[in-house]
Amino acid sequence: MEQTRTLHDAARVTLDASGNGQVRLGPSRPNTRWLIKRVSVQTSTNTLEPEAKIYRGNVGTASFISGTFTGSSDSDDGLTEELHPGEFLTVRWTGGDVGATATATWSGDEITGAA
Repeated sequence: MEQTRTLHDAARVTLDASGNGQVRLGPSRPNTRWLIKRVSVQTSTNTLEPEAKIYRGNVGTASFISGTFTGSSDSDDGLTEELHPGEFLTVRWTGGDVGATATATWSGDEITGAA
């Protein structure tokens, strides 16, 4: 029997010497899938305004699904990305303040059990 619970979590990264950084999100427990409906991004400082882009899997043109020019404070609540164990979304910031903390917060549903 399937069980659904609300999913809400976050991951952080310190932007490197080029003002770039990335985090990955996805389920790791067997027999669990996530339905990501919203991803929000922010940075601790934004003297340089970073871009934030969301990719399904690794960073690449073919895997791009969403992005924003205001990576310091923005969100995409139009997502419907279903992820199974081993699958992930990558959130990548570019062009931000060196040493800033970048945070991705996501929400949706976590579904466990047999379909």
